[in-house]
Amino acid sequence: MKTKYISTFLIFILILTGCSEDFLDTKQQGVATVEDYYSTEEEILEGILGCYDWLQNCWINIEYIPLMTYTMMSDEVYCGGSRRGDATRLEEANEYRMGSNSDLPAYLFNQAYRGIYRSNILLENVEDNSAFNKLVRAEAKVLRAFWYFHLVFNWGDVPLVTQTLTPSEYAQPRAPASEVWAQMETDLLEAIPVLPLKSQQSERDKARVSKGAAQSLLGKVYLFQEKFSEAAAEFQKVIDSEEYDLYPDYSRVYRFDTELGIESVLEIMQPISSYARGAEPPRDANGVIGERSRWRPFYGPKGGGWFEGGTLDLKTGFNFALPIYENTYQVFVDAGDSVRRVSNVISESELAAWYGGNIRNPLYADANNPEGTLPWSSDSCLRMKLTKYMDESGPPDVHYNWGTNVRLIRYADVLLMAAEAYNRKPSPDDETALQYVNEVRDRAELLPLSVTGDDLFEAIKTERRLELMFEGHRYHDLIRWGDAADVLKDQGKQIPRGDGTWLEIAGAGFKEKNWLWPIPEQEMDVNPKMTQNPGY
Repeated sequence: MKTKYISTFLIFILILTGCSEDFLDTKQQGVATVEDYYSTEEEILEGILGCYDWLQNCWINIEYIPLMTYTMMSDEVYCGGSRRGDATRLEEANEYRMGSNSDLPAYLFNQAYRGIYRSNILLENVEDNSAFNKLVRAEAKVLRAFWYFHLVFNWGDVPLVTQTLTPSEYAQPRAPASEVWAQMETDLLEAIPVLPLKSQQSERDKARVSKGAAQSLLGKVYLFQEKFSEAAAEFQKVIDSEEYDLYPDYSRVYRFDTELGIESVLEIMQPISSYARGAEPPRDANGVIGERSRWRPFYGPKGGGWFEGGTLDLKTGFNFALPIYENTYQVFVDAGDSVRRVSNVISESELAAWYGGNIRNPLYADANNPEGTLPWSSDSCLRMKLTKYMDESGPPDVHYNWGTNVRLIRYADVLLMAAEAYNRKPSPDDETALQYVNEVRDRAELLPLSVTGDDLFEAIKTERRLELMFEGHRYHDLIRWGDAADVLKDQGKQIPRGDGTWLEIAGAGFKEKNWLWPIPEQEMDVNPKMTQNPGY
């Protein structure tokens, strides 16, 4: 009996050891490996759309998006909210109190490397052997450069990862910022010859990266490194292409009806969702949650009795990013710029006179909110750009479902960056610089400038401030110009309570360490090769 069992066992072993490797390596049905996945154009297209999807997720579907963070770190806004502590992570950014354990730096650091990972996977698995493949690879390189731009500008030296890593390689040291900038230049220079002009893209593909978008990003990469001659030459290619122009009506440049239009160089699509608030699908492995504009409700004026728009078609929201009167409304007044002012910010009296609206509390009179007070953290004005216009919302939940695209680069931005580059290159060309800045001013119905040299540079700074207000550019401009320490030194130190008194914030204001962001604590914990930026 025992011999019978032994014989059976030996036969079973022989059967197993005699099997071919193919038998042992049978693939799981319904599952594709990364190596096998990119085998058709359909799969490759899905791969690059996945790269765009992650960009969309980070700039649209997450509540504290980079645009909001950068705006919070400018001198344009108070943090806002319903009360102190409503969103501590935004308060920390607005008041320059971010530390290594703050959420926002961790989010943005993580988001960027996830985006880079998606590009790296595609570039490793899609061969450069057809026109279609070349195009997709070019797009992946542009998106990788985009993510690295935000990493290196915010943190300085960062790990430079251009391939997928094995677990034993996850701990990467910081590469010098110069190497990261050089990689961005390489990616963009390789991508540009392959990419189509905007006019060559189908209507469906206009949301994807074009030649002009990549050239504009490369010009920006040069400009931020103070390679002014190279920047001027790259922006000139975009201008000479005649693919772009200024939309005649400034009040519509960030509205639904001008999406992907003549002024749009690079923007992120935002479809109107089929999901209502609280009914989104579960988050996937990458944290994506539906397609709803999760950040937009933060930008609406405060409801609950404070804001009543009259005939102004705005929906109330969570009351964040509230304009600082002296740094927004008054700046336009001082410049004699009424065209752009009314599209960015209006006064309390204008809201009442023009629309019959109100931003003070008429209903709830108690110790915390006496009758007639302004909302918390608010001056007597209302932000008009990037607010909740009802004609840009859609069902099933019109209170939380906005479909307006985020503009990353507008043609006006390109013209002003070109003007700056021409003005600051070793052999300045102020005639060309004046031509471009005056094009932007002409739309705003302002008289042309005639200044040159450093006076022109200061005028360009002001023009960028007025043209691009609330669009997330001001913070980066102040940092790269070296103006942040002076302009932002008192940022967040005093917060209006809404009743005429002020809350004093200890430790607020730009400090020497704030030229760079803190490396997230969680990254320091898991990566023994990582080092911290000074002061954190």
